[in-house]
Amino acid sequence: MDDKKPTKTMDRKTAASIATAGAVGGVLAIAADIMQKENASAVGKLTESFSVVLHKSVPPLLIMLLLMAVSVALCFIFEARSTKRALYTGASILSIIMTLVPYKTPDSITSHPKEPATEGQAGGGQTNLGWWDNVFTPGTVLAQTTQRPATTFLVRVHLVADDKREISGAVFSLVDPKTGQVLARSKVAGSDFNFYISRPYVLSAEVPGYAIAKTGLDGTHVQQVTVPLHPSHAPLAWQRLFHF
Repeated sequence: MDDKKPTKTMDRKTAASIATAGAVGGVLAIAADIMQKENASAVGKLTESFSVVLHKSVPPLLIMLLLMAVSVALCFIFEARSTKRALYTGASILSIIMTLVPYKTPDSITSHPKEPATEGQAGGGQTNLGWWDNVFTPGTVLAQTTQRPATTFLVRVHLVADDKREISGAVFSLVDPKTGQVLARSKVAGSDFNFYISRPYVLSAEVPGYAIAKTGLDGTHVQQVTVPLHPSHAPLAWQRLFHF
């Protein structure tokens, strides 16, 4: 005599509905993270972390699709039996990625020639890769040094809006040109910013209502840079991820 209890199976239509609801929950969580967290977006940080670990740029859309797939998988792992429960389970992906990739504020861009941010300070203080910090060691970490660079060079930046509007303030970021990792960031009032660097960077300037402007800095001589700002209706949070 077979004493096994019959198990309730899920038909394909119900499974598809559960998967769709889980995916929608994941999308809502991802969108909320990007729009509300700004620079502290867990999705953005996860994209940056993968780029650093793999030593090449990782498309943010790929990360978002991966998170959506995990959202759907969670619905079946925890046996969500209704679309309402699946939507809630899928949305829980946000808390998971925030736990895996905690945000740490980048150091400020150095504005004093005698106190430059060393490569060790720039790379070691900003990026927390989460639980794999002790498993994967990015190549940039191996190249760090605790010694100060012998020479730093002044960079003068002036922002000019195409529509001739006055710029009241901007967020400037120094980005590693190889990995896209944000090494330092400062919020500045006005349209002018003077700072010092000792190595190549990509300078990113963010002003609400304008496209994010990026300029290469070689770090080998004094530079005076005029950065044009083009009006844009795209939210800065989406521009950071998709580079438009």
